[in-house]
Amino acid sequence: MKAYLEAARVKPGYLGALAGVGHSLRMLGKHHEALRVAKQILLKAKDDPDGLHIAGLAHFALGQGHAAASYLERFLATKPEIEAAQEARGLLDVVRGQFEQDPDLS
Repeated sequence: MKAYLEAARVKPGYLGALAGVGHSLRMLGKHHEALRVAKQILLKAKDDPDGLHIAGLAHFALGQGHAAASYLERFLATKPEIEAAQEARGLLDVVRGQFEQDPDLS
């Protein structure tokens, strides 16, 4: 994350650096901080896929299903790569109650 922070400092308009910071914070479990970064990204580019993705995943992790669904649906509208799209669709299914969160996989 240190490299992303440095890149954001050197080139403040580089949204990729902010996205790296946001995803890093999210993976560290710092979901509120990740949301703040996502909002910074989305203020600069309202349909930025990384900003939408970070916001959707962070809201989901915080148990904020309605907000998560809104961001994840907008994220899917950007036509992301297949792996990210499948993850977003799966989370939307959970939010909508169409999939068990703890399925028996035995």
